[in-house]
Amino acid sequence: MRFNSTAAVDSEQSVATESVADTTDAVTETQHQRPRRLNFGQALDKIIQDEGIKDVDTLINRFQNFLEKEQKYKRISTSMATGLLIYKSNALMDKLEKLNTGAEGLSTATLNYKVLSILINYQLANVSQFNRVMFDYLKDGKPNDSLSLWIEFIEYSKSLPDDLKNAFIAVRNPIYEKAELSIVYLSYLYSCFLNKQQPSLEFYHSLIQDSNYTPSYRALNLYMSRLRSSSIDNIKEFEKFFQNFIRTCELEAMDPNSETFAIENLKAAQQYKISIIDNNYRNILKISKLKEIPVTEESFQKLMHAYSLVSNPAKAQVVWNEMIQRNITPSISSWNELLYSFSKVKKNFTKEQKDENLLKIEKTFNYILENVGINQDTIKYLICGYIANDEFEKSFKLIQELSSPKGSFNGLKINNDIKIAYILELLFKDKLAESEKIFQSFVGEKDSDFKPDIKVFNSFLTKYCGLKKFDKCEELINIMQDKYDLKPDIATYTILINLMFKYSVERNEKFDIKTTLSNIIQDMKQNNIEFNTTYNLTTIIDGLYKFQEFEIARLLTHYMVENKVPMSLKTYTTIINAESKSGDITIAEEFFKKSIKSGFKISTSFFNNIIDGCVKSDYINKAIKYYELLKNDKNSKGRTIRNKPLLMAILEDLSSCLTTDKDFKLGDGIPKILKQLKEKDVELPDKLNEVIL
Repeated sequence: MRFNSTAAVDSEQSVATESVADTTDAVTETQHQRPRRLNFGQALDKIIQDEGIKDVDTLINRFQNFLEKEQKYKRISTSMATGLLIYKSNALMDKLEKLNTGAEGLSTATLNYKVLSILINYQLANVSQFNRVMFDYLKDGKPNDSLSLWIEFIEYSKSLPDDLKNAFIAVRNPIYEKAELSIVYLSYLYSCFLNKQQPSLEFYHSLIQDSNYTPSYRALNLYMSRLRSSSIDNIKEFEKFFQNFIRTCELEAMDPNSETFAIENLKAAQQYKISIIDNNYRNILKISKLKEIPVTEESFQKLMHAYSLVSNPAKAQVVWNEMIQRNITPSISSWNELLYSFSKVKKNFTKEQKDENLLKIEKTFNYILENVGINQDTIKYLICGYIANDEFEKSFKLIQELSSPKGSFNGLKINNDIKIAYILELLFKDKLAESEKIFQSFVGEKDSDFKPDIKVFNSFLTKYCGLKKFDKCEELINIMQDKYDLKPDIATYTILINLMFKYSVERNEKFDIKTTLSNIIQDMKQNNIEFNTTYNLTTIIDGLYKFQEFEIARLLTHYMVENKVPMSLKTYTTIINAESKSGDITIAEEFFKKSIKSGFKISTSFFNNIIDGCVKSDYINKAIKYYELLKNDKNSKGRTIRNKPLLMAILEDLSSCLTTDKDFKLGDGIPKILKQLKEKDVELPDKLNEVIL
């Protein structure tokens, strides 16, 4: 038999192939039998989510064994640890807190520190994990432990190789601005608070080893808000301590003569917020004393002016006295501010008080004239003083004397500021006809250089709008834009919106409110005027209610509701207060309920509005029910109900109804409420006593 070499080769290949196939089958079978190894994150999740682990020690041991094994086989990469481990360790700490139940449970900080210690041991700890445990200590009222951990963090970070240092220390939660330094700041302050020590920003800087960094108030307040919900002792007292220190630090960084104070005061004066001016005045004096920097005469002048703008001459004169006590020799500008303060006469001043005030004005003016030397501002404030004290004839004669071709006063002639002040003061005193004549005379002067500002036009528009003189408004707007090229400000737009609604109601002409308001807001944006929709619409609604324009105010309120314009507590208060006083309680009740649903904390005075409205609308039963709601309101607990006279008036009305109206019924609920009031020592009228006996 001949040997066939090809067949032999084929035979050998066949046997080899069968052998390989058998081996592959065996390997495949083994792979099916052995589960695939979990990755790092999955393995950690399996430990954390294991329902069979019932106690903290088991969970901590499993975690430690897992890390030991992973590191032994070098299966933990830097990127893996910086990414996954940060989030998984937080999940682990959350699980530990859930397992940590019972009377013998460890504190959260102690428990989480165990996890952190394991991570530190394997050089896997990240700044985020340190932050959590530091804050846990702070929430437990242990600021010194929190600070000790901060020192441990500094030492730990120094011990890390550069690649790990960059990977583990730099990774932060982007929401929080250097969170560890904010926590250290609060821990240091709380430690000072507990030990009754005065904190020092310099010591804090040495603690964080950075003399240039101080956490922002926003960053600190993020953690302060979380502390409020903790079990920390004396949290309210500590928060006050915290706020005082923050303010002291701010003051130490400020100059008592900073322009910031002047700008804030001017804005506050425009909004009639005297408390802001008061606070700034106190801070100016405090900073001056703290930093031994004298308050300048100019700063005192600006304070006086701010108080005069809010019609508070008494406080302006207090500032003057403070300036004199500091041995500042007043210049003509300061004397003018004193003169201006006398022009701010309260509306309830009697004729005798005005005469007394006028004597002060003329005495001050004559002193300036003889000892200091007057300027045009002195004359301007003298004229303002005359008008404020109803001496219109004197002001007119002085204007005529100054305006005549050859006329002057002590060598001084009239200027644009004097003209503007004269018109504004007349308008303020409701002398519209006189203001119009003076305005026309100034405009019609030969070679007139009169340039009225936007305040003059706004004041005229306000008067015309109130009187519904729509043609006059249109004429004035044209003059403002065409002749003087003046751009409207926020006050002008507010007046125009008010005017638009009044015109619509007066002429019975409907218009598209949404489109018109959108156009006005767009026009404002083009003129670089910020329109805070909620604030500005609330201001307009408030003004409309004050002018008894209820129908127009309700139209605008309806616009806000339909277009889902957010309503502030001020909006709700404005509507409820006005509608309650109108005698129609339905709308007031509607918005009262909406305000509560919106989640606002309702004050006692807020309840008083709706209770008062119920009384005026003869809904006595409702008034009693709202009073009971106030008494049981969780935000009112522990608070004195201040309007007891109103309660007594309600009870008297209720008693009167029972006496005079035989068909008047109290229902089931009111007698129970009356009984509760009597138990709280509220003296009930005799008729109501009979009801509950």
